[in-house]
Amino acid sequence: MREDWIEVELGDILNVSSGSGLTSKKMSGSGYPVYGGNGVTGYHSEFLFDEKKLIIGRVGVRCGVTHITKSQSWVTDNALVVSFKHPFLDLQFMRLKLQFENLNKLSNSTAQPVISGAKIYAYSVCIPPLPIQRTIVSKIESLFSDLDNGIADLKKAQQQLKIYRQAVLKKAFEGELTKEWRETQINLPTAEELLEQIKQERQKHYEQQLEDWKQAVKTWEENGKEGKKPAKPNSIKEFNSPETELGINSPSNWVVLCLGNLTTGVEYGSGAKSLDEGEIPVIRMGNMQSGKLDWSDLKYTVDKNEISQYILKKGDVLFNRTNSPEHVGKTVEYKGERPAVFAGYLIRVNHIDSLLCSSYLNNFLNSHPAKVYGSHVKTDGVNQSNINGQKLSNYPIPLPALKEQQQIVREIESRLSVCDKVEQNISEALVKSEALRQSILKKAFEGKLLSKAEIEQCKQEADYEPASVLLEKIKKEKKK
Repeated sequence: MREDWIEVELGDILNVSSGSGLTSKKMSGSGYPVYGGNGVTGYHSEFLFDEKKLIIGRVGVRCGVTHITKSQSWVTDNALVVSFKHPFLDLQFMRLKLQFENLNKLSNSTAQPVISGAKIYAYSVCIPPLPIQRTIVSKIESLFSDLDNGIADLKKAQQQLKIYRQAVLKKAFEGELTKEWRETQINLPTAEELLEQIKQERQKHYEQQLEDWKQAVKTWEENGKEGKKPAKPNSIKEFNSPETELGINSPSNWVVLCLGNLTTGVEYGSGAKSLDEGEIPVIRMGNMQSGKLDWSDLKYTVDKNEISQYILKKGDVLFNRTNSPEHVGKTVEYKGERPAVFAGYLIRVNHIDSLLCSSYLNNFLNSHPAKVYGSHVKTDGVNQSNINGQKLSNYPIPLPALKEQQQIVREIESRLSVCDKVEQNISEALVKSEALRQSILKKAFEGKLLSKAEIEQCKQEADYEPASVLLEKIKKEKKK
């Protein structure tokens, strides 16, 4: 700590009092800002305070957060209003200082945390003379401005990467990425030949399912018919009526089919309650990020029947069927990283491997055309949307031969792998930016942010008072 900083209890330099209760129903909705514990909560035709006030959140999980109100504002009883006992305290300096001190740690540990004035008063802080406070605030704001500009540039780059991703996927499903590749190929089927191949492959796959079922039934009977009798596979179903077009132009030897014509059906996940610990993780919507699985923040199951029925197979594609509008339609490919089952609000697409490459399907469902189609067919509820299995089976999908699907996946991955690396670097830079922000504050309140020259300049200002004078004023006020 610098020589001209003093350590004081907050109760020696400030008072706090609760704001005045005002429910949202009683707010007029226009006029002056109304502040609660987390900032502006609404507007009202009247105000309590003419001048700016430093307030501290009093109630809730974020209690202790600090704000400076606008002139002419209302403060509710969810916040504490600060008044200073001395004129040598800068409003913005104290806001930053108290925010950095994290007053939330002073709250009680009940379900509804609350900070009391008594705990705030007993808390000790170090403060410098007023001119140094002002200079520290000015320097912090300058550094934060540069930092914010850098963060804005990083977030802009993030957004540009999203646009680039979608541009790559759009070209992929218009056949542009494999245009030169197609010109070097021989014996690629025509659209008519591809349709016939699909028809034959579906029939072949169904007949194999029947054979497998008959064998499963025989084994079940030989074992004394224990448990449920194996279910007979569903017969081949045709899907011929997508609700709207995709709006993309594919090569002439491609076909556009409903997704259901390339699957043996879709399957809803487990509705069982997940646990914090268990044998097998349960994949949920939160684990689906940018078309890939995120294995952090997992829930688990120990139910043997659930595991048996919903265990994922390598190449399974999962589709999020219900949530907020921006999350409906999120899709991910399971690559067998570790055993897992899938939650009830996800759909497993049981595609036929000989007709449809799982990575091709996953990329398509994450593409802009597929998202636009999903927005047309989803059902909207209160803060929630839904795309059921029937609607998903009717998704139109542009389809080349399997060989070209696999080439398209390679073309996509060669481009997006670079994109992934850049995006990772940006994410790391954003984390470092926040750490740098905290580092700036730490240096500021340790008295290490200003240079000797800057401090000497502060000492030349008319309202500079050394530590001994500040302490004497505090003692007199306390005695009084």
